[in-house]
Amino acid sequence: MIGGPGSGKSFISVKLSRRYGLPVFDLDDLFWDRHADRYGIKASPVERDRALARILDSSAWIIEGVYYGWLSRSFEAAEKIIILTVSVGKRDWRICKRFLQRKVGLVPRKKKESLGDLWELLAWNHSYDREHLCGARLAISHLQDKVVECQTFHEVVQALET
Repeated sequence: MIGGPGSGKSFISVKLSRRYGLPVFDLDDLFWDRHADRYGIKASPVERDRALARILDSSAWIIEGVYYGWLSRSFEAAEKIIILTVSVGKRDWRICKRFLQRKVGLVPRKKKESLGDLWELLAWNHSYDREHLCGARLAISHLQDKVVECQTFHEVVQALET
């Protein structure tokens, strides 16, 4: 499952995991150094690729993230590739809401997060469709029989069950 920040990837993946009994893997956990105390420190590509290989070697999985450049093997192995196409405005709202929930302690936070970090994520969100989603679509263009574009959990379930 791919989509921009705030598109609902994690939310939908968890619901799918519960519904179908499949493990969920967040690509952020592979791409970013989870031992760093701040956002923005990348994991080594060797560690990242090893972790992805371990996931793909298992019998079933849900993988979610915004990445595509290093994921060709996962796209090839996937039964379905879901692209979440939620509007930029809705994603902005969700990003800001999540930031505020972390700041006031309603949602646990894994790392220190500043207003600067929020600003960078919002800026990246605004470039996602134009710069990254186009690249992702191109990277999976040869797999169109597997690709489904959705905006909601209900649409994802429909796509998986047809």
